[in-house]
Amino acid sequence: MENYRRLNSLNLYISSLFSNVNAVLNKLVDYQTVSFKDCLDCEEYNTSIRELEYYNSQTYKSLIILFNLLGLNDTIRSLESDFKEFVNKLDDYGFDPNFDDMISKPSNCLWNYYVPLSKLFADNATVERAIVERVLKGVAKYFLQVDFEPRKETDITHKLLEILHLAFPTTQTIAIPHTFKTFKPDIGIADLKVGIECKFVTTKEEAKTAICGVFEDIKGYSGSLDWTYFYSLIYQTKSFLTETELLHEFETINNWKPILVTGLGKRK
Repeated sequence: MENYRRLNSLNLYISSLFSNVNAVLNKLVDYQTVSFKDCLDCEEYNTSIRELEYYNSQTYKSLIILFNLLGLNDTIRSLESDFKEFVNKLDDYGFDPNFDDMISKPSNCLWNYYVPLSKLFADNATVERAIVERVLKGVAKYFLQVDFEPRKETDITHKLLEILHLAFPTTQTIAIPHTFKTFKPDIGIADLKVGIECKFVTTKEEAKTAICGVFEDIKGYSGSLDWTYFYSLIYQTKSFLTETELLHEFETINNWKPILVTGLGKRK
């Protein structure tokens, strides 16, 4: 899993380089109505050209490193061959009528090699979230095995932090700023952009309160770019809620998933 994180960090860096190239191209659009001589005399234009060269160079080097780490030697040879014509033309750009947009030919060449891999990493993010779900769903069984009886929500949170940190070192407590207050999910996993809320339920009334609390949380955490997927772990000591009831409440919410478990526990 640690190897995957290193690879994914490199993948995210490459993705940011492509975004930077697009940002530079957007700036260069403004120079299409300016004479070539005036462009050469413009420091902003020259800075943009240097940025384009740098981002394309870094993208090429980073892709070679990524392919090397993945053992894709044939792909490396193919990329080196296809990119040879751009090695001394990293600032090559222009308007392409086929796309009705400004393009960078070196960046387009690199993009064609990157797209298949980007889908691979997107799928792995889903796999890692599935691991988080398995931990959450198995927490009651774990408490039974170690003879641990939670008395409050923080008891559950502290144990989950310990367990999740073993698999996801970026696990932490987090805060999400909002207009009038700062919302604090119990747990966050930074590299997955996942937030986790824990609810401890020992009565039917607490079950109703927990559901209302989750919907308040949903409003509070909406709009965050750093935390984009959420789980609500509802840990009940008896069957006050059913999974069917819970899923029905959440059926229209795409990025928030409830996890219901029943296990040991009682209030102090």
